[in-house]
Amino acid sequence: MDYKMSVAIVSVPKRYNLAKRLQQQFSLLGIDAKMCVDVKYEGSWWCHRKAMEAIEPDATHHLVIEEDAILCNNFKELVYQVISVKPNEIISLFASREQKAKFAWAYKRGYSWFVNDCGAPGVACIFPKDKLADMLTWCDQTCPFDMPYEDSHLWGWMKTRGLLTWNPVPNLVEHGAPMNSSFGFNNKGKVSFDFIGNRNLDIDWSKGSSCDQERVFKYTTGQGTYEQYCKEVKNG
Repeated sequence: MDYKMSVAIVSVPKRYNLAKRLQQQFSLLGIDAKMCVDVKYEGSWWCHRKAMEAIEPDATHHLVIEEDAILCNNFKELVYQVISVKPNEIISLFASREQKAKFAWAYKRGYSWFVNDCGAPGVACIFPKDKLADMLTWCDQTCPFDMPYEDSHLWGWMKTRGLLTWNPVPNLVEHGAPMNSSFGFNNKGKVSFDFIGNRNLDIDWSKGSSCDQERVFKYTTGQGTYEQYCKEVKNG
């Protein structure tokens, strides 16, 4: 099957130059990435949602990526390789140093993946078209805009649907500005534990492509906000 990935970049006005630079990098790869800029600073979820809605009609997959992301060498070739191995799954192209034990688990077994139970960082996430449509519908029905963060919506939807997050090892994307968060969530650990960078790697993505049968790791980012929201709704 042939796959087509559309791309939308999440940004705010003060980081517009980063978004424009990333858009130009995609253009050099032959990818017309759309920019979704939160001009009125309406919030993380608002802008990520706009980026999700920017999927192209003929796309089979959609990448939502933040403006401070850094693409690896041979990004286009590698990203289509990972999609072809896991075409029906949510794929996070970035995993932070906080998840280093999961990388180590994959290394020990010679795997090119590890799997989380639900949720993902907002840095760079690939959605199959049908799942993205389902998420947006679910959010409309379940989570109004007063739940502010995209990772909370993503965690809640994936938990409800029983979906897993597949993380390629090494990462195809780096978080370029971990200490310059638009929302003040600065953390030196929010960089990849193993980013491909400029290395020319021949990776067999089939290795570990069934690792969910062996181990599914816990992922909690977004869980607290989502569960607090549900508690508040329940208590009126």
